[in-house]
Amino acid sequence: MDIAYCVELGKKVYIDDARREFANQSLHEKFHFLCSDPCCCQENGKRTQIQATHYTTPLNESTKQTPTFKLYPRQHHSNNCDWIKDALYSQQARKPGESVEQYQQRVFKQKLIHRIDIFERPTETDNAAIIIADDAPSDFESSSPNSSGSSSAKRSASSLGLISRRSNQLENLVRMYIENKKKLSDEEFEQVTFEIPGEGIQRLCWFFRRFYKVWDNTRFNGVYIAEVSKLERFGKGFKLTFNKRIENKYVTLYMDSHQMKTYCYRRTFEDILNLYEQEDYRLKAYFISPTFNERAYNYEVVIPSLKFLSLVLL
Repeated sequence: MDIAYCVELGKKVYIDDARREFANQSLHEKFHFLCSDPCCCQENGKRTQIQATHYTTPLNESTKQTPTFKLYPRQHHSNNCDWIKDALYSQQARKPGESVEQYQQRVFKQKLIHRIDIFERPTETDNAAIIIADDAPSDFESSSPNSSGSSSAKRSASSLGLISRRSNQLENLVRMYIENKKKLSDEEFEQVTFEIPGEGIQRLCWFFRRFYKVWDNTRFNGVYIAEVSKLERFGKGFKLTFNKRIENKYVTLYMDSHQMKTYCYRRTFEDILNLYEQEDYRLKAYFISPTFNERAYNYEVVIPSLKFLSLVLL
């Protein structure tokens, strides 16, 4: 399990989102986490605690230890708690009535790092920082108007005895892509899928493409990948120049100061860009829903906001 209730944030969060939220605030020295099932309480009536490790590591620093939630020693959980069910499912071989194919799929999904079953595309008008489909308990029904399109992913996960995981954070999908591409064999990686409400099942390996190979492909609607060759700062804003050209023209992506100042996770971008300038790192940009505008000397990549961009240091 990688979801718990954060006392300071007042909502349920995935561990990756807890790390992002912690990195973008300065009020709390640490977060406190409770079991995501409100029925889990101790004899004194206090909610059952959950341990969180490595979530305080800054986002611009790599960690050999994966941030994770853990069961707190000697704290009680109800029999219907998803934490208990998840622990039992992970220990079981084939369950009664489970086909060989279902068993293999369950084992395979449990191998995945940062697994996302349902990815909701970010929207310009969506002010919510994170969609955790609860705040509705264990089946994670979202209040999003697009949630009906994700029913097959929820059924697929639940039929395997797993909780359906959903996110609207591009950074989470990027992390799922990067980590599983490193961990899995090529054959296994090709089997990794997720669902987008209203669009159906997507194969992860085909959803991420080098921008210069698909920039003019009107049928491609996934994540574009670009390596950065130059960074320029304009106050709080910045411009990235990519290392590949289109029709022998430079390709740039510019985000202005207003976009940075109004973005709730701007500190993540500031830290990454500062470290890129100071240290010998490579920088990759992952972006979604772009428009490629041709200018006299370059192509300009335009995205609606920073929610449509993820930066990764290499």
